[in-house]
Amino acid sequence: MDERPASELIPELLALVAHDLRNPLSALRSNLGFIGSVVERVDQDAREAVADAMVSCDGLAQIIDNLEVVIFALNQARAPELGAVLLTQAVGESVNACRSMARSHGVDLNLDPGVAALGVTVRSHHEMFVRALSNVIRNAIQHSGESPVRISAVGGTKTAKIRVADGGTPLDPTAKPSPFTPAGQLASKHSHQGRYGRGLGLWCASVTAVAAGATLSSSPGKTEGESNVFELEVALY
Repeated sequence: MDERPASELIPELLALVAHDLRNPLSALRSNLGFIGSVVERVDQDAREAVADAMVSCDGLAQIIDNLEVVIFALNQARAPELGAVLLTQAVGESVNACRSMARSHGVDLNLDPGVAALGVTVRSHHEMFVRALSNVIRNAIQHSGESPVRISAVGGTKTAKIRVADGGTPLDPTAKPSPFTPAGQLASKHSHQGRYGRGLGLWCASVTAVAAGATLSSSPGKTEGESNVFELEVALY
């Protein structure tokens, strides 16, 4: 693994961000160009182009959010103050933020009703928690193939866990915890390892999870149709 200090990785990290910005922006321009050519007739193709353009906008917004996370980490910014966060609301916002991406990829997002039934308050930071969980869900969508992404929750006496499972490309167990570090993200991109081929989502999820007072972990799936499981664990309030 690359042992250089984080400050020396800044140019390469920002280059990854710039690369990720260009991809959805290119799709956005292409779709908007098509819309301009058929402005006098609204048909199914035009509606699909508009939908694709909106997904690209969502992607750009997520990348910008993650760029802010990069800056937060590199500046070693002070973590925000934690408080009472309604878990059901935070999870719901995270899932809703990912629905257009899921539709674009043809992936079903299955939110277990037990999440709402859990009804607990956790000690966290709402915005950072939503950013962390959204990144995990988006990563699962990107790599799930045709399998659904399942979001569920487990409540304990001291903590609650949000579980995100997919049936896509398996995580390399020998790579942990490198996907959650800057050097690991760069190494995985350079090696063309399929699971980490795009984005800084897992590292940004890890950074924002810590800022939200939570712990992010991954493990192989143990049930049929699940090859990867991510868990975001946070203390009850």
